[in-house]
Amino acid sequence: MAIETAEQAKTQIQRWLDGRGLYRDDIISAKNVSFQLNGINGLGIAFSIIQPASLKTSVVVIGQVNLHPTHYKALVELDKSDRDDFLFGLKRDLIFRPPAFMFKNPEIPESIQFSKEIMFDELSECKIRDEIDEIIKCVVLVAWTFTNKFGVPEGV
Repeated sequence: MAIETAEQAKTQIQRWLDGRGLYRDDIISAKNVSFQLNGINGLGIAFSIIQPASLKTSVVVIGQVNLHPTHYKALVELDKSDRDDFLFGLKRDLIFRPPAFMFKNPEIPESIQFSKEIMFDELSECKIRDEIDEIIKCVVLVAWTFTNKFGVPEGV
């Protein structure tokens, strides 16, 4: 069945998320969104699939990693040159991953958001799974990178 409307896309995506036990809710957390489906994978990593009102024939898979306060503090305390080198290395690693990424506060990021657009004409269960997996891999890569550099945060 060819997807032609946002409602058809939402129905197909929600059915897929439900079938795998990944669906959490459909609370919209951003402006100008036609729909938002929120899920969580087996590792406890949250993601959303949204349809921005401005994109009439596609959806966007989004994931985000918020730096643990301990890691953020360690990043702030790094010498600027060392911090710039560390962040450059992280960006270099992420640039070769399929999802786009954006640092919240590029100088000293508090979080990093990942996104991948899926056009309606390529929207399939396989494509949804693949894009969620790519987003999750990026979140894990960032977590591992910070843990490798700064250690496991206390209380985790």
